[in-house]
Amino acid sequence: MSLLSKIITSNSSAKTKSSGSGRFLPNIGQLNEAIEKLPDADSWTEKTYTHNIQVDGKERSLQFNLIHVRKGGKRINRWVYEGKVLIRNRDR
Repeated sequence: MSLLSKIITSNSSAKTKSSGSGRFLPNIGQLNEAIEKLPDADSWTEKTYTHNIQVDGKERSLQFNLIHVRKGGKRINRWVYEGKVLIRNRDR
C-alpha cells in the first residue's frame, strides 16, 4: 500500500496555504515528499504540521491535521491532508 493511499483527502475546503500569490495545488510527488517528512503522530504535541516546499522559486506550504482514530478499542493518532491534489497524466 503506498503512502498516498494511507491518507484521507477531502474535496471540502482546501487547507493548503501558499505564501506566494495565486492558488497552489500540490502534485502527487510533492505530497509524497511532505508525507515522508511527517513527524510521528503519537509524539507530536501540536494539532497541525506544516511542510514547506519550494515551487518555481516560491515557498508553498502543505498543512496536515492531527486526528484521533479508534482502532481495536484504542485511540491512536493519524495525520490527514484535507486539500486537493493535482494528478498529471505522467503521475498515473
